[in-house]
Amino acid sequence: MQDFLKELEFFGRDIVWWPLEKGKQVVIDPRRNFGQPTVAKSGVPAQILARSVRANSSEELVARWYEVQPEEIRDAIEFEESLAKAA
Repeated sequence: MQDFLKELEFFGRDIVWWPLEKGKQVVIDPRRNFGQPTVAKSGVPAQILARSVRANSSEELVARWYEVQPEEIRDAIEFEESLAKAA
């Protein structure tokens, strides 16, 4: 339970979850994108970045399209893959 609590941040009534860990870029925040998993810096939904890479097979190209850093792309892919494994 302690490990899970380390992934949470509290802002008033809102709870923000860093599902990969706080050092990674993906956040679930009810104030952003209606709570969809989102890349924290850019605000782009993680699913959009991961699917764009899958469709185009180039992290660098997708990073340019969405004006994000490569590590944001990698974290989005890691998060989406973790969802697929859990399903």
